[in-house]
Amino acid sequence: MKSPLIKILMLAVEPGRWGPARLLSPLSEAGFEIAVLCPSSNLINRSAHVKRHYELPYLKSWRRFAKQLSDAMTDWQPNLILACDEQVIAALHFLIRRKLSGQKVMSDKNLQVLLDSLGSPEQFDAMIFKNETRKLALKLGLSVPEGSQVNSKDEAVEIAQELGFPVYLKKSFSWAGLGTIECQTVAAVENAFIQLNPKKSILKDAIRSVLKREWYPKYTATEVQKALPGVSVMFNALAWRGQYLGGFFASREETIGNNGPSTIVKIGANIHCERSAREMVKALGITGFCAFDFMWNEKTNSAVLLECNPRPNQVNHLGPKIGVDLCATLAFAFTGKFDAKITVCESAVVPLFPQEWLRNENSALAKRRSLDIPLRDSKLLEFMLNEGARNGLSVKRLNLTSSAA
Repeated sequence: MKSPLIKILMLAVEPGRWGPARLLSPLSEAGFEIAVLCPSSNLINRSAHVKRHYELPYLKSWRRFAKQLSDAMTDWQPNLILACDEQVIAALHFLIRRKLSGQKVMSDKNLQVLLDSLGSPEQFDAMIFKNETRKLALKLGLSVPEGSQVNSKDEAVEIAQELGFPVYLKKSFSWAGLGTIECQTVAAVENAFIQLNPKKSILKDAIRSVLKREWYPKYTATEVQKALPGVSVMFNALAWRGQYLGGFFASREETIGNNGPSTIVKIGANIHCERSAREMVKALGITGFCAFDFMWNEKTNSAVLLECNPRPNQVNHLGPKIGVDLCATLAFAFTGKFDAKITVCESAVVPLFPQEWLRNENSALAKRRSLDIPLRDSKLLEFMLNEGARNGLSVKRLNLTSSAA
């Protein structure tokens, strides 16, 4: 049974993220009426379920963003905000902190909607900065990679030698593997540290401040971490005001490159990752979709927490395939009519669409019966098919008119 209509405003600036766009259909089916604040070309604006689009051509000046956000919220009157990428989350955190410090960047009403949608400001840093996530996990007694925060190239080399190669250098604010560098030698550590820590410029920083661009966390901590055995996996969770409502495990069966996004995933249950996710959700006081990355060691049944992603990823919409409808659960949580935890009842291997199709057409066609094609979102599907055609792929070979599709 559907919950009463709930108005939601989705925000995005980063291109190429298929996952948030896939959420619009199940959110709409769950009773959400959806508006989007994003560039017109963003994938979340390609869905047939968008009721209203507010233009956000770029995200540079926080003052301009504050006005665009306030105008959209005043017009749409959303009950919830859904931030779809790290840049939007960082900008929202910045505005909330400005408002809480007494600056007039938004109305009190809009502030409350943002707080209800994002969670506790006291834990904002632990939500988006890897080093702060690690510190919180350590306080909770969770397993994290052995390592240390470093402030210089020489210190990075010293820690790397103590840990033993290979190691990873990680920038605290980064995503999609862009701020993580594997190092096998001292020279590689030195080069990685320089790459992750460009020299500060007083002039450039002053210009950033004048242009109101200091919301972006340009200078964040660097950590050196020991490489761990196992595979990188994720646990996809739904939270409501620090309460864990449900989630599911996903392993990356196929990816684009070594650190790129998944194109085939195996989803199901994992009690070890779920236990850590529950504790982190409670400690973070978070609301909404979130995912925790782990190193999973099958031999020892151990999960080591790597980072938190306080946003939807590209597999959140897959839950109904294994009995975990996160969108419907979010709707019932908002109305206060849901007080039971949802549990995973099976597992599935899912080739993501169009990701696997774009990666390897023949592989996707061989798995056509299980391709996750958005048949209930005709506008988004049309865009996906056009994207494939532009890349030289054959739409006809997909045979979407077949009942097997």
